[in-house]
Amino acid sequence: MTDAEDPGRQAGDTSAHIQPGDPPPSDLEPASGEPSPVADSALAGIEASLVSEDYTDPRQRAMVNNLERRQRESEFLQLLAARGFQGTMWDTLADELAAYGIPVLMSMIRTHKVSKLCADKGRPIPPLPSDWTFEDRSDLTALTVAKAIKVFRERVLAKGRWDSERGATLKTFFIGAVIQQFPNLFNGWCRERRRLLAVPGLLPLEEMPSVLQRAADQPCADPARTVAGRQHLLQVLTDMPADLRIASLLLLEGHPVKEAAAAIGKSGDALSEQMRRYRNGRGSRLR
Repeated sequence: MTDAEDPGRQAGDTSAHIQPGDPPPSDLEPASGEPSPVADSALAGIEASLVSEDYTDPRQRAMVNNLERRQRESEFLQLLAARGFQGTMWDTLADELAAYGIPVLMSMIRTHKVSKLCADKGRPIPPLPSDWTFEDRSDLTALTVAKAIKVFRERVLAKGRWDSERGATLKTFFIGAVIQQFPNLFNGWCRERRRLLAVPGLLPLEEMPSVLQRAADQPCADPARTVAGRQHLLQVLTDMPADLRIASLLLLEGHPVKEAAAAIGKSGDALSEQMRRYRNGRGSRLR
């Protein structure tokens, strides 16, 4: 398949090439099932909350209103359908879908609204990390939107499932496809992150300041004590066995015990017991 034929290439260089350590192929396949629209009111609220950092490319802001015009251009859509949703006309629409979808999903992630929308679609996701970098969020967003564009073309437009006379807008239907694709890719990202956390040095704990701050810092503490607290926590986490380090970091991020335990293949009770034994054993070594 050439770049021109790839619907996931769109949005001004937003394709996310697979790199070592990316989610496994099963996570990269489009989620099964038929996408459905999100509520107009929910999407309106997301659009109202867009801020500058949600745009990953300056061209997106200029194109963000294009879908409003497209869904009123019945002749354009009829011609596109006659051409099998391929060619330069499709490239134009795909670029516009991506330019709209990327800032909207970035906003949903930033405000955590994506969690509720995924749950409303019957596809709940783990808690979002509190220490995401912009690059992490933008890469996952670009990949999700690329998959959603492919699904939207094949399962909605090509099958004639969207009709402006039926109530749902082009935007609400497309964002429904974005929400459908997000859980697979986010879950894959979470698994890869846990793998990195399991190997000291692959993902430096020093690069997780929000976790350290939440766990080690005390209100009104003097700076020297704060630094010492963070250094102590870093040492404790570094010394832990890989499975306990993964579970501990998930707990520090706010995940429930049951979820942290499941991430390392244990029950909540088994994790609690393992942590108790590790804590007691470490205490006896330090005495």
